[in-house]
Amino acid sequence: METKNSFRKKIWWIGSGLLLAAGMVWVFRPKPIEVDVALVKEQDFIERIEADGVLRSKRRLIVPAFAMGEMGAVDLKVGDRVKKGQTITTLFWDLERSPLRSPITGVVSKVFRESAGPVQRGEAVIEVLDPHELEVAVEVLTLDASRIRSGNPAVIQGWGEDGSIAAHVIRVSKAGFVKVSALGVEEERTEVVLGFDSGARALPKEWGSTFHVDVEIEVNRLSSQRVIPVGALVREGEGWMVWQLRAGRAHAQPVRVRAISGGLVALEPQSPGQEESLLPGESVILYPGDLIQKEIRVKARN
Repeated sequence: METKNSFRKKIWWIGSGLLLAAGMVWVFRPKPIEVDVALVKEQDFIERIEADGVLRSKRRLIVPAFAMGEMGAVDLKVGDRVKKGQTITTLFWDLERSPLRSPITGVVSKVFRESAGPVQRGEAVIEVLDPHELEVAVEVLTLDASRIRSGNPAVIQGWGEDGSIAAHVIRVSKAGFVKVSALGVEEERTEVVLGFDSGARALPKEWGSTFHVDVEIEVNRLSSQRVIPVGALVREGEGWMVWQLRAGRAHAQPVRVRAISGGLVALEPQSPGQEESLLPGESVILYPGDLIQKEIRVKARN
């Protein structure tokens, strides 16, 4: 009888020890890492080229001296408004006194001569532009310009208010040029000119020539694409991968990128017969850090 009781006590202590050990492991095991996640979506994907644009008037006229003589001072400044026929200054020539007049109603954009004195025939005095006849000039990398066609849709943003203004490509220059970037790198660029769509949102009254705006030009439209945020991509050698969140753990998944635009990534379609590896509705981890490793426990934030 005593032997049986002793055996039972040993079993009880062993069982208690195992339960205690399991409890300690449960209590002190690493907590799941909280991560931000996004769903893989199937949707149309628009590939756009983003660039800085500058507003400029399509109608600019230089007012020159029409004869050699003595010119009076020019009191106008850049930004001053002028009316058609308004006197800019007076020209004295061949014993004649004639006014120099503005050819259009507009805004003074340049003043070439301010002081009075001798002037040559054809010498530029001021430039006047029409602030209501605006277009957008964009300098894009020549490699990107090769994908842009006249008529491509575009949107104008970054003008201090919500929403965008619809535009389209009028022309792509046939001549490129070299420009030094802010990082000191020589880049081959091409000018692309945009016009505003008829019926588009009205331009703000405050807009004028040389104002800077943000431009997005559509170059490709893909239907029914698997799309993820660009923040889910992780470089792996020469390719890409993402971290999937499955059953509370992180799983590495190689992916092939088809296009990147506007903070989104369109993935290459699966090859025929290939098992789908990243399906719409599945979760991918955004901006994974060094703590994210294979099979590590993770938890979606919120």
